[in-house]
Amino acid sequence: MGFGTLFLGYLFCAVAFSFPGYIKIFSYLILLLALLRLRRYNRNLASAYFAAIPLCLAGLGYLVVEVCSALFLMSAEQTKLFVQIASVLCNALELVCFFPLLSGLQALAKETDVYVLEVRSFRNRIFTTLYYLLFIAGQFNYPPEYRVFLIRYNIVVLIFGLAVAFLNLKLFYNFYMWICLPEDEGMERKKSRFGWLNSLYAKLDDWQESSLRRRAERDAAYREEKAKKKKRKKK
Repeated sequence: MGFGTLFLGYLFCAVAFSFPGYIKIFSYLILLLALLRLRRYNRNLASAYFAAIPLCLAGLGYLVVEVCSALFLMSAEQTKLFVQIASVLCNALELVCFFPLLSGLQALAKETDVYVLEVRSFRNRIFTTLYYLLFIAGQFNYPPEYRVFLIRYNIVVLIFGLAVAFLNLKLFYNFYMWICLPEDEGMERKKSRFGWLNSLYAKLDDWQESSLRRRAERDAAYREEKAKKKKRKKK
């Protein structure tokens, strides 16, 4: 369905703070590919796909700024200014993309009756929105007397951002493991010419089947316990 590609793209996006331009554009293209496959499932996922297109263009602009800086085509002050603009623009567009993405995943979880993922998608949407607003707020120029406060502020935002990234990665992984729409059932995976890749896919499929089996057992136990409680209330 594209959840595996979504997980991979977001993973690169989460670690992009170390190599902003070079990794961001790569992660955005992977996210665009994932959303190209997911957009047919509901309107919010389609909106996320269209939002990912300008995001890729912004990532490309970020890469151009870094290349120009590496080739000494811009002064240090110009580089700082353009990097700041590109950073704010990329993060704003990430929010515009991830908000409908998480909304679409919530709707998809509701459609497939996976209540846990529906709740987690809603929670992650709130946390993700809050993180990006806090991050963008800390990127502007403030008077020198706020320097110490901004250092502490950015450290707190960074820690919060890592926690949000972990929650989103876990969510995307759970969607990959648990969600399978009717049109995807019974589809055989295409064999790769690389043996190690086929072996990896086989292990992932085994983990997915095991996870689905455990979830079915938990759901059955939950329904059984719920039915017992209703009987007790009637008595």
